[in-house]
Amino acid sequence: SLRNRALQDAPSLAVAEARIKSGQAVVNAVDASRGASVGLTALVNRERISGDGFLGMYAHHNPLVGATGPWYTEGIAGLTGSYAVDLWAQEKAQLEAAIGRRRAQEAEAAEVKLALSARIATLYFELQSTRAQLDLLKEAQYIRHESLLAHSARFKRGLEAQVIVERTKAQKSETAQQIDAAHTRVRICTEMLRSLTGSGPSDFPPILQVSLPTDASGVPSELGIELLSRRPDLQALRSYIEASIGQVEAAKAAFYPSLNLRAFFGYDAIHLEDLAHATSRQFHVIPGLHLPIFDSGRLNANLSIAKTQKNILVAQYNQAIIDAVRQVAQSGVELESAGQQITLQEQRVSSAEISSAGAEAYTAMGLSDGISALEARLPLLAEKSRLVELNLLRVRAQISLTAALGGGYASQKNRVDEVESPSR
Repeated sequence: SLRNRALQDAPSLAVAEARIKSGQAVVNAVDASRGASVGLTALVNRERISGDGFLGMYAHHNPLVGATGPWYTEGIAGLTGSYAVDLWAQEKAQLEAAIGRRRAQEAEAAEVKLALSARIATLYFELQSTRAQLDLLKEAQYIRHESLLAHSARFKRGLEAQVIVERTKAQKSETAQQIDAAHTRVRICTEMLRSLTGSGPSDFPPILQVSLPTDASGVPSELGIELLSRRPDLQALRSYIEASIGQVEAAKAAFYPSLNLRAFFGYDAIHLEDLAHATSRQFHVIPGLHLPIFDSGRLNANLSIAKTQKNILVAQYNQAIIDAVRQVAQSGVELESAGQQITLQEQRVSSAEISSAGAEAYTAMGLSDGISALEARLPLLAEKSRLVELNLLRVRAQISLTAALGGGYASQKNRVDEVESPSR
């Protein structure tokens, strides 16, 4: 289908999918930073010892104490490790913030899909409506042509005034303009659909002419929060709020002491040839505690920024809910109004059909000529054209309502696999 082609090839979706992958990569990076780090270290250091420094005794040649200075080739090889103890859940808060942003990006991708689907559906039904209008206009043009021939013949015989002929010509020209405009609109809709689906001139599928749908679901009787929760834009804002809460908690935890553990196990020798000896074996564990005391207000500023961003997002979310309810209500009113107008218009079409049938009956009985019967169809065609316009208006309102209700989107917040690596 056109929608599936668009969802596969649309550049806007490619950008959204790339953002999701980027967000998942950030989640994985934050989650990985919470674990221990172990690495292999090996280095060779060729150095000259200063005779006036802390190791001045090694600047001289004294084999009894192992001094062969002033030049040494030191070797170090072993395993190093580090681990940051998350005493105040700072890293956990940062992970939750990253997950929240990833969820928001998923919802934003769904919003792009929803908007794209709604746009394609609107263009598709507008194309079908224009085609239906074009069929009615072509029939009207035929009647105008036959009417012009008949009135011209009567004028030549002196049976009618020239003003009637000129009026018929103007009406025929007006119908021709409407047909040309309809053809242009068909081409525009086709090209826009081609662009949205990422199709070329040769691989764009033919669009068969179909009738507009005549049913509409309308607004749900109970507009609960579970319906609005399907809106991806609201879910994106909510996820951003959750991410901002994580940022606030991480900013708060930065005020407290942090504990880091570093360790080394391996070999260290000032003479490279002694590196493999048992006496060169070395092991140490270094716990480190850091407590911020004076930072020129950086921590307070970071906390203030995080809180402000959270408050902004909360205000945007509240406004978005109000806008969502308004959009649903407005679309519902438009849908209801279109339905009522269609009912009245169907009555007008029925009356026009009766009038047209009466004119044909008069012609069949020889009480009027065939042109009168043809011209009697023009009001019927006009009423049918208006009915097509109203059906398109109802379809647009239905698409707008479906989009306002989120189009069936369901948040994947409760997925088990929040991160690709095992959770801690």
